[in-house]
Amino acid sequence: MESGVDRPSRTRHDEIVRHHFTGMEISITEEVSALGAFIESVERKSIRVERSRQVVFDALSGNIRAMMAERGLDLERLPGERNIRSLRRFYWKISVDPTKTRPSSEALARRLLRKGLPTINSLVDAGNLASVETLVPLGIYDSERIAGALTLRMSEPGEHFIGIDGSRSTLESPVPVLADEKGIIHLYPYRDGRRTRITFETKSVIAVACGVEGMRGEDLGPALERIWSYNEALGGGER
Repeated sequence: MESGVDRPSRTRHDEIVRHHFTGMEISITEEVSALGAFIESVERKSIRVERSRQVVFDALSGNIRAMMAERGLDLERLPGERNIRSLRRFYWKISVDPTKTRPSSEALARRLLRKGLPTINSLVDAGNLASVETLVPLGIYDSERIAGALTLRMSEPGEHFIGIDGSRSTLESPVPVLADEKGIIHLYPYRDGRRTRITFETKSVIAVACGVEGMRGEDLGPALERIWSYNEALGGGER
């Protein structure tokens, strides 16, 4: 069985189902909700993933870099932006040092400002561009590889996680994670797992926008919508 984790025997808190998503059901435990975490998600079927059009990708990257300059966001000022500031506070709350493990949107923005973003495929690239533009952490998962319902919960001591790069880690202390019935697919809100990664064979997906206390909930939906427009511009789209 393909799995990145050992499934915990039970969830320690009653689940609170969030109704502000479209598609696959996702629940959030009381323990995670109390930390100030919230999400919005959307499911898309018949998606098409292609190699990104490099010229278009470079142009979109340049446009976002210019928008950041207009907002006065450079490497020095980036930590003061509202979403990044809120994410960093959340990290300290869950005992993660944000100066060593960056929020995913901040890490991508820093990479864009320093040397540019890598290209993976049209959908992953679209998610990265949308995340940098909005500074909202975004995750995109192959829904055909998801087993059962998704839950945003705290990890269990000793639970395992396989990162998108194939590296395996053991979670000794509880941290927020997005998991299905097989195990963890995402360390919230900064690292995706390998099992549900997007490939050229992906046909249907669920995209998740990660929010924390201090971020505006109304910003999450538009961030998700940017993924689909960027994917189409880069050569992907719908089947």
